[in-house]
Amino acid sequence: MSDRQTILVIGVGPGTGDALIRRFATAGFAAVMVARKMDHIGPLAGEIEAAGAKAMAENIDITDEAAVTDLFARVEAELGPVSVAVFNGSYRLKQPFTEIEMEGFQQTLDVNLTGAFLMAREAARRMGPRGAGSIFFTGAQSTFRGRVNMAAFGMAKAGARGLALSMAEDLGPEGIHVANFNIDGPVDNPKTRRRDPSLIGTGKLIDTARIAEIYYQTHLQAKDDWDFDVHIRAGET
Repeated sequence: MSDRQTILVIGVGPGTGDALIRRFATAGFAAVMVARKMDHIGPLAGEIEAAGAKAMAENIDITDEAAVTDLFARVEAELGPVSVAVFNGSYRLKQPFTEIEMEGFQQTLDVNLTGAFLMAREAARRMGPRGAGSIFFTGAQSTFRGRVNMAAFGMAKAGARGLALSMAEDLGPEGIHVANFNIDGPVDNPKTRRRDPSLIGTGKLIDTARIAEIYYQTHLQAKDDWDFDVHIRAGET
C-alpha cells in the first residue's frame, strides 16, 4: 500500500475547487476531482500530472449512492486511501420563495444535502478503520444569513452544516476530523468577476488560494486543536 495521501474534491470548477486541488497537489497529494462536466477538470488533471502528481478526473451523479460508492472504490484501488474528502458541490436555485417549484427544490436538496451525505458517509466508512482522515464541507453565506431569493439553497446548506457538526461529534473519537467552512462573502472567481466587476480591486472578494490554504492548514491540525466550524471572510488573515 502506498504512503501517498489522496484528496477527493466533489465540485471542482474555476475558483475554490481548483484552488483546493492545486494546494493539496503541491503538498504531494494525489488529486481526485469530480464535476458535472469534464471540459474543465480534464485539462486540470493533465496540469496536475504534468507537475508530477497523480490525478483523476471523474464525472458522476453525486446523488447516486452506488456511483459514489464505486468512485471511492476505484480511487482507493488506483491511488490509495482517501485521506481528505471535500464536498464543494453546489446547486443554487435563485427564485422568489412563492415561485419555487418542487422539481427545483428537490434538486437543490439532492445536490447540496444528499450529495454531501453520500460522500461523507462513504469517506467515513473507509477512514474509520484507519483511525484518521478529514471530511470537509464548503458552506456559504446562506448557511447562516438570509439572502433574497435563496431560501431553498440556504435551507440545504444549513442542513449540510448541521450534518457536519453532528458528524464531528460522532466521528471525532475515531480520529476523523470533520469541519464546515462558512465562506462569508463573494469568492474571487471568474463567475463573480463577470457578474459584479465593481467588486474587483475593492478587497471585498475572498481569494481562493487563501481559502485553500485554510483548508490545508485545518487538515494538518493536531487533534487537540481541531476546528469544526470555520468562518472565512474577505480581508482577514
